[in-house]
Amino acid sequence: MTDKACFLLRIRPEHLPEYTRRHADLWPEMRAALDTAGYRNYSIFADESGLLVGYFEADDTARSAQRMAAHPVSTRWSEDIGWMFVSMDGARDTRDGHHWLQRVFDLDATRSAVRS
Repeated sequence: MTDKACFLLRIRPEHLPEYTRRHADLWPEMRAALDTAGYRNYSIFADESGLLVGYFEADDTARSAQRMAAHPVSTRWSEDIGWMFVSMDGARDTRDGHHWLQRVFDLDATRSAVRS
Protein backbone atom coordinates (compact mmCIF):
# COMPACT_ATOMS: atom_id res chain seq x y z
CA MET A 1 0.00 0.00 0.00
CA THR A 2 1.28 3.44 -0.88
CA ASP A 3 1.43 6.06 1.83
CA LYS A 4 1.09 9.74 0.84
CA ALA A 5 2.47 12.85 2.53
CA CYS A 6 2.13 16.58 2.00
CA PHE A 7 3.97 19.46 3.63
CA LEU A 8 4.30 23.23 3.47
CA LEU A 9 7.38 25.43 3.41
CA ARG A 10 7.77 29.13 2.76
CA ILE A 11 10.54 30.99 0.99
CA ARG A 12 10.99 34.66 0.37
CA PRO A 13 9.09 35.32 -2.89
CA GLU A 14 12.06 37.05 -4.50
CA HIS A 15 14.02 33.78 -4.18
CA LEU A 16 11.50 31.64 -6.07
CA PRO A 17 13.43 31.78 -9.38
CA GLU A 18 16.65 30.68 -7.65
CA TYR A 19 14.83 27.96 -5.70
CA THR A 20 13.28 26.69 -8.94
CA ARG A 21 16.66 26.73 -10.72
CA ARG A 22 18.34 24.76 -7.97
CA HIS A 23 15.66 22.08 -8.15
CA ALA A 24 15.98 21.94 -11.93
CA ASP A 25 19.70 21.25 -11.35
CA LEU A 26 19.14 18.84 -8.45
CA TRP A 27 22.36 17.29 -7.21
CA PRO A 28 22.69 13.68 -8.37
CA GLU A 29 23.51 12.62 -4.79
CA MET A 30 20.29 14.27 -3.57
CA ARG A 31 18.29 12.41 -6.21
CA ALA A 32 19.98 9.15 -5.16
CA ALA A 33 19.25 9.84 -1.47
CA LEU A 34 15.58 10.48 -2.21
CA ASP A 35 15.42 7.22 -4.16
CA THR A 36 17.18 5.31 -1.38
CA ALA A 37 14.85 6.82 1.24
CA GLY A 38 11.88 5.53 -0.75
CA TYR A 39 10.43 8.79 -2.12
CA ARG A 40 8.20 8.30 -5.15
CA ASN A 41 6.06 10.72 -7.13
CA TYR A 42 7.73 13.66 -5.33
CA SER A 43 6.61 17.12 -6.45
CA ILE A 44 6.89 20.64 -5.09
CA PHE A 45 4.40 23.34 -6.06
CA ALA A 46 4.76 27.08 -5.42
CA ASP A 47 2.72 30.23 -5.57
CA GLU A 48 3.92 33.79 -6.07
CA SER A 49 3.89 34.48 -2.31
CA GLY A 50 6.63 31.91 -1.71
CA LEU A 51 4.34 29.23 -0.31
CA LEU A 52 5.66 25.78 -1.27
CA VAL A 53 3.58 22.61 -1.16
CA GLY A 54 5.50 19.33 -1.26
CA TYR A 55 3.92 15.96 -1.99
CA PHE A 56 5.42 12.49 -2.12
CA GLU A 57 4.51 8.85 -1.85
CA ALA A 58 6.40 6.03 -0.16
CA ASP A 59 5.72 2.72 1.51
CA ASP A 60 6.09 4.55 4.85
CA THR A 61 6.28 8.33 4.41
CA ALA A 62 7.27 9.05 8.03
CA ARG A 63 10.17 6.61 7.82
CA SER A 64 11.24 7.94 4.42
CA ALA A 65 11.20 11.52 5.74
CA GLN A 66 13.27 10.43 8.76
CA ARG A 67 15.80 8.75 6.46
CA MET A 68 16.11 11.90 4.38
CA ALA A 69 16.47 14.13 7.44
CA ALA A 70 19.30 11.91 8.71
CA HIS A 71 21.12 11.72 5.37
CA PRO A 72 24.30 13.85 5.14
CA VAL A 73 23.29 15.21 1.71
CA SER A 74 20.12 16.66 3.29
CA THR A 75 22.26 18.64 5.70
CA ARG A 76 24.42 19.96 2.85
CA TRP A 77 21.32 20.79 0.76
CA SER A 78 19.70 22.62 3.68
CA GLU A 79 22.87 24.61 4.29
CA ASP A 80 23.02 25.50 0.60
CA ILE A 81 19.42 26.73 0.22
CA GLY A 82 18.35 27.44 3.82
CA TRP A 83 18.87 31.18 3.46
CA MET A 84 15.85 31.35 1.12
CA PHE A 85 13.34 30.14 3.73
CA VAL A 86 11.18 31.95 6.25
CA SER A 87 9.42 30.34 9.19
CA MET A 88 5.94 28.90 8.98
CA ASP A 89 4.41 31.04 11.73
CA GLY A 90 1.81 29.17 13.71
CA ALA A 91 2.71 25.77 12.28
CA ARG A 92 2.12 23.04 14.82
CA ASP A 93 4.06 20.15 13.29
CA THR A 94 7.34 21.42 11.93
CA ARG A 95 9.47 18.29 11.88
CA ASP A 96 12.62 18.92 9.87
CA GLY A 97 11.50 22.48 9.11
CA HIS A 98 8.44 21.24 7.23
CA HIS A 99 4.85 21.90 8.22
CA TRP A 100 3.26 18.48 7.66
CA LEU A 101 -0.39 18.37 6.64
CA GLN A 102 -2.92 15.78 7.72
CA ARG A 103 -4.74 14.03 4.90
CA VAL A 104 -8.50 14.48 5.20
CA PHE A 105 -9.60 13.05 1.84
CA ASP A 106 -8.20 10.60 -0.71
CA LEU A 107 -10.22 9.89 -3.84
CA ASP A 108 -8.27 6.68 -4.55
CA ALA A 109 -9.14 5.36 -1.09
CA THR A 110 -12.85 5.94 -1.73
CA ARG A 111 -12.58 4.05 -5.00
CA SER A 112 -10.90 1.12 -3.23
CA ALA A 113 -13.64 1.08 -0.58
CA VAL A 114 -16.34 0.89 -3.26
CA ARG A 115 -14.62 -2.10 -4.94
CA SER A 116 -14.34 -4.04 -1.67
